[in-house]
Order: sequence, then structure tokens, then C-alpha cells
Amino acid sequence: MHKKYKMLFPTLILIFLCGRMALFSILFHFQLSCLHYITFIATAICAIAFFTIRPYYKYVLSATLIAGLLNLIPFTTDNNHLTFTSGSFYITIQGSALLVCIVTAIVAMPKPKEVVIANKEQLSVNKEKKRTEDLERFKSKFGSKSAEELSEIINGQGYTAAAVDAAKQLLEEQKD
Repeated sequence: MHKKYKMLFPTLILIFLCGRMALFSILFHFQLSCLHYITFIATAICAIAFFTIRPYYKYVLSATLIAGLLNLIPFTTDNNHLTFTSGSFYITIQGSALLVCIVTAIVAMPKPKEVVIANKEQLSVNKEKKRTEDLERFKSKFGSKSAEELSEIINGQGYTAAAVDAAKQLLEEQKD
């Protein structure tokens, strides 16, 4: 699936579940409640958000999935719920919403290879940026030094590579 549209997949699953609900209501004379219509609207808003306000799509999708997980809106006509209990505390989760959450997590996770490559690229950019900053700082610090003093820095001990490179560049500029 193309990277640009891979995050649309969870919404497509929700659209499929809504279509399934509508089909069941027609075929089996199932009476849709107000919550089912709210589910249709929430799913439509997810699809519209993907194409119109992409930066906010993840929040719209998250809100829709959380509402489904907590049984505030139903994604199916049947009663497929998972109930977790601990003493007097219990929570009921909608199975289809949990499935869509798992698919969303899988789709949204970057591949490990992509993460490593991105981290290496960022690290090299950061190193280059720091080196350039250090070079400029040493060039401004050593700008008033004579050729002899710059040669001492180049040949001396205890200077960083950036300091030595800055001294070399300044010495070259003074020769020109």
C-alpha cells in the first residue's frame, strides 16, 4: 500500500463495518439506533478528515476508536464484547474496535529498518551541524591571531579537531 494512504486503512475497515451494519439492518430487519447513526457520522468524519485536514486525522481517528472501544458507539450489530474484571471493577471493550486499534497500531508503526536509517541520517546531520558551529566559533575566537600563533595551534597538543581545522582555514585565508 502506498505510504501516503496507508493510514486510511483503519478508516476503510470502519467504513466496511458501517456498511455491514447497514446491510444487516436491511436484510434482517434490524432496527438501527441513534448510536448506529452516530457511528456512521463518526466514520464519515474520519474519512473526510483524512482527505481535508490530514494533520488532525490521527486525533479524529483516535477519538472514534476510543469511543468504539468504550462502547459509546457500536461498530457492529452483534454483541461481540470482551469483558475484563478485577474485583468489583470491570471494563467492557468492543471486539471490532479492538481489532481496528490493533490494525492501526501495526500500520502506524515504522519498520525497524526505517527507524535505524532515519536515526543514522539525523545523527550525521547533527554531527555536521555541531562541527560547523564549532568551526565558526573557533574561527571567530582565533580571527585576531597571527600566523605563528595559528601554526602553534595546528602543531600543538590539547586542541580539538574543530579548533585545528579553524586554525588551518584562517592560516590559508591569511596566506591568500
